[in-house]
Amino acid sequence: MADHGATLRLQTIEPDRLAHRVTTARRAVADILGDGVSFSEIRHVGSTAVVGLLGKGDLDFQVRLTREQWRDAVDAVDAFGNAVTPNPGAYNDDNGRSFDLVVDGESVPVGVHLTVKDGPHDEQWVYARLLADDADAVSALNAIKRRYDGADMDAYREAKGAFYDALRTDWRFSMYRGLDGHPVVFRGEVQWGEMDALQHVNNVAYFRWLESARMAYFEAIAFVPSSTGVGPILASTGCRYKRPMLWPDRYAIGVRAHDVGADRFKMSLAIWSEQLACIAAVGEAVIVAYDYGTLQKAPLPSAVLQRLTL
Repeated sequence: MADHGATLRLQTIEPDRLAHRVTTARRAVADILGDGVSFSEIRHVGSTAVVGLLGKGDLDFQVRLTREQWRDAVDAVDAFGNAVTPNPGAYNDDNGRSFDLVVDGESVPVGVHLTVKDGPHDEQWVYARLLADDADAVSALNAIKRRYDGADMDAYREAKGAFYDALRTDWRFSMYRGLDGHPVVFRGEVQWGEMDALQHVNNVAYFRWLESARMAYFEAIAFVPSSTGVGPILASTGCRYKRPMLWPDRYAIGVRAHDVGADRFKMSLAIWSEQLACIAAVGEAVIVAYDYGTLQKAPLPSAVLQRLTL
């Protein structure tokens, strides 16, 4: 929000009310941008996007655009004239443009940040995802917010900026950017015993990691193996090795589903190495719905289908 010189006032919003405001505001942003921008790339970011994080009660959205979409999106915003207010305190260059708007029926200001994918400002969604996975980081940021509650907004922004600068150096920041498009991320540490005689991680270890990542994904979509009901079964799997990994290291495996059919779907998995700061291996799998009671193939349950296609 363009509120330099103001005073920080923390407030909380009741969850149902917040959900309504987010839905209403996101639709308003989509209406401004038109059909050329995917609704899924209008991402709720900022304090209200992270459970447990204190904030001013305003909403922020990052709109991630390809370079080809950028010009049309900026023109669409400019066409709204006085309905939107430029925010010179945020992004204002060829990779990012920020503006504020007030949604009809709501008094809550909404900040919208148009950013080019993989550009220098493509960061807010990364901060939100990192914070959502780190309760200690949320507590540290909340301590800053409480310290400056009732104080000058510019002083608070300076302290908050230093916090985010430090967060950017965390290996998970580049990891989440590198695993963009993978809704589930499983993390682990390389064990010394996973090295082989050639002093790099043995290829068998990658398959164990991929298995654990698949299970994490099944848990996330509530589709787990069952001794009597319908659950997933592995039809095929593979792994392509891009860079050798060594001990010590930490890894993160991003998982996504695609090519969903009536009784099966494909799974893509990417293994990110902290030490290499890149994707070190790429896995794939075909998952089939299996009735463990009748010992035969089965259709994917409707609830699972819905979660897979979100």
